[in-house]
Amino acid sequence: MDMDEEILALGETAVWVECDLCGRAFGGPGLTQAIVAAGRMNVCLDCMRTSESKLGTSDEGMGC
Repeated sequence: MDMDEEILALGETAVWVECDLCGRAFGGPGLTQAIVAAGRMNVCLDCMRTSESKLGTSDEGMGC
């Protein structure tokens, strides 16, 4: 059972992940689609898009 299936089966999750850039917290089903690991940081998709538009590509400035 993967994380999303377990969350749906149990109805809740104790796992909440906070975006290191904006501070918003994400949890529940779809968590892995809302926030990603970028190097040592957890970044939400909104911040990732903002960073990509400022930098031009996702490889510059983000990640290892």
